[in-house]
Amino acid sequence: MDRNLMKAAEVSTNEKQQLNTISKRLFTVGAVSITLYFTLQFIPQFIPDNAFDFIQGMLLGINAGSMIMGSIFTNVNAYRLREAKLALFRRMRGE
Repeated sequence: MDRNLMKAAEVSTNEKQQLNTISKRLFTVGAVSITLYFTLQFIPQFIPDNAFDFIQGMLLGINAGSMIMGSIFTNVNAYRLREAKLALFRRMRGE
């Protein structure tokens, strides 16, 4: 029984480390995209308007997405959300 508890604790620790790594990467992507967005706000516009607008919109979308995903991953109920998602996938596969 102690082995089972140790394995469960190890799996839980590994999942927490994976979620930590994902949230750090999302934060980094969001920080880089918002930095690029503000940099593009203050540089002279040598880029044509359509391309410039597309790049700014893309950077804002990346930033908004990383903020939403980061808030989900750092939420207290992230583990329950992940378990519900996995249960849904299992049900769809017919397991």
